[in-house]
Amino acid sequence: MAKQILLPEQLFAEGTEAEQSGNYRTAIKKYLEFTAHTNAEPNVLLAVGKLYEKVKDDFKASECYQHVVALKAAAPAVAVRDAYLRLIALENRFLRHEVAVEYCDLALESAPDDMELLLAKLNALYELTLSSTASAATPERKAQFEQTAEFALRLEPENYLANCFFGRAKTLAGDHYDQALMAFDKARQIDAGRPFASYLEGLLHIRRRDHDLACVAFDKAAACATDLTIVAEARRYADQFRADAKNDSRRRRFWHTSLEEQLAVLSKYGIKLNSDFTLERVFAVRQNRVEYEEKEPFLRALLSLGYNDLAANVRTFNFKVAYEEIAMHCRDIAEGDFDLEEVQDYFYGDDDGKAAAWISFKLAGKKYKWKLKCSGSFFDLNVLYKLADLLRKTHSSKRFVVVSQPGSISVLCLTEAQTEALAAHTGLDLEYL
Repeated sequence: MAKQILLPEQLFAEGTEAEQSGNYRTAIKKYLEFTAHTNAEPNVLLAVGKLYEKVKDDFKASECYQHVVALKAAAPAVAVRDAYLRLIALENRFLRHEVAVEYCDLALESAPDDMELLLAKLNALYELTLSSTASAATPERKAQFEQTAEFALRLEPENYLANCFFGRAKTLAGDHYDQALMAFDKARQIDAGRPFASYLEGLLHIRRRDHDLACVAFDKAAACATDLTIVAEARRYADQFRADAKNDSRRRRFWHTSLEEQLAVLSKYGIKLNSDFTLERVFAVRQNRVEYEEKEPFLRALLSLGYNDLAANVRTFNFKVAYEEIAMHCRDIAEGDFDLEEVQDYFYGDDDGKAAAWISFKLAGKKYKWKLKCSGSFFDLNVLYKLADLLRKTHSSKRFVVVSQPGSISVLCLTEAQTEALAAHTGLDLEYL
């Protein structure tokens, strides 16, 4: 039986029927057969590209859109514009943001004032700013981002995304944070229900190491009910930087307090500087004043005092110190209120089933021996709590107090009144053991 040959009009009709019924692959087949019998029809190729996207074949969809833009001399301007926008979206999806920018430039050649195309370009440039590749970080790319954002904002000053991208561009410029913040605020005035402006403001504050302000901005973004991907990312950032935000509040309060003034405050509220104390010995740990006066005011100074034995009632050590040394540190900083004697320890931490650790000593004539946990080469923090409990039982007015940072811990011996006053006047996060 002879195979029925369908006319192009019949092929197109069958393609349309298949598309309307949801049989997208059949529709693609019929439309492609139709184009094989006729000159390439841009609108049909555009429709086929959209169908390929529906069946998750982005590569074939891209080929169709490229074919449409190649026919732009004979194709309707609307179809070419649509094909460019879809190519740009696909390239961003493929993480080929550089290629997306190139398509934007090609599309804008014939329509430089097209706001949708400008925003598509800004979005691709924005994605490049989040990339770690060298091409994304070039001054030329940053300048292109800033110039495009300025142009878009001149065209539509009340456009939400134009203000957002302008703010991001000024953030990357590094010396126009005030303009960036004004742009983000303007965007929120335009549409308070969208999270992107607050999210970008959070990124600005992270860049400036203002983690407390970053968390405020991320919380605003996370409270929005649209753009849920950005909302989720904002919530993740807020949770990540919450602890840093607490430190930022303290840093801002004591910003640029000179090291000499910090030491005077520490001395006034309970830290007993040794008679051989010198400023040069404080700098033996960190020689840059910025570390003491901007990055971590009071905390760096206290850690240095403890590391160099420059204060009678402070010791700083890492988490690999011996148990005997910890006990002796606690004895010394208590200044006669915690007279441990005959201190001995044992530690064997190999993973051969024989790991063991203990410490023994005598206090007020009574012998103590505590078994402790073995965790690699790190000491068991529980030993500090047990020593602190013993100090309380001596009826001393002093308490062991700690302040820590990654990799080290400072133990202080203070009265409760001294501890509260020291925390209030330095912002240090002091914790009773």
